[in-house]
Amino acid sequence: MPTLIVQGTVDGLFSLDESVTNYRLLRARDVPVKLLWYCGGHGVCLTAQGDIERTNRAVIQWLRRYVEGEAVATGARFDGIDQRGRAFGAADYPLPAGKSIAATGNGTLRLRAKGGSGPAEAPASTGGLGDVYAGVAPARARNAVGVTVRAPRRALVLGAPRLTLRYRGRAGRARPQRVFAQLVDRQSGTVLGNQVTPIALDLDGSTHTVTRPLETVAHRLKQGQRLTLQLVATTVAYARPQLGGRVRFASIRVRLPTAKE
Repeated sequence: MPTLIVQGTVDGLFSLDESVTNYRLLRARDVPVKLLWYCGGHGVCLTAQGDIERTNRAVIQWLRRYVEGEAVATGARFDGIDQRGRAFGAADYPLPAGKSIAATGNGTLRLRAKGGSGPAEAPASTGGLGDVYAGVAPARARNAVGVTVRAPRRALVLGAPRLTLRYRGRAGRARPQRVFAQLVDRQSGTVLGNQVTPIALDLDGSTHTVTRPLETVAHRLKQGQRLTLQLVATTVAYARPQLGGRVRFASIRVRLPTAKE
């Protein structure tokens, strides 16, 4: 059955990863499918929304084509949007890959509740529901290990960043422990896509290495613009883990995928 997937870029309940998985499954079976992202969903849009009628137009076109049987164009198979509200289309997803952006660092994180990620502050225009969503939206943390990611050129970061950690630590009896990873736009102060990713750790005092994809994001960078990868102990987006102790990250490596347009 022809399927239009409409997915919010800041959805804290159903992430972009889920829309991508569904899209790929349908494409592999030759089902007519279109994937459209917009700034919204189960979350508060803290960046530019762009054309707020764009989604409605796409839905109407899709219904006219596949319900009414009219010969109308439904646009690009993939219809994305960045943090500036700028829409961009492509014949398929993923887009052709550009050169990735990488950064490394290290540091020690104290596993304490104070200074964690969030809550975010909702603009007054979002109303009461915006306050509710902002209460569980990640924001720049004070208690964090940070790694600066600098864009060497203009780029569209699109997809799931990849994080590799070499670490050791102890956190009492509760193992494995978790920390959380998020990318912060240093220019706006917002977390990319309001997304934070839990990373399971084994804090038994030995050295371990873990590699994980982070949540999918769509974020356009100017040359020289900086992001900060933050590793945090707590976030309002998830239940509080067992705390106490600290983690020493001997090596932090993050790689951001980019797309050619």
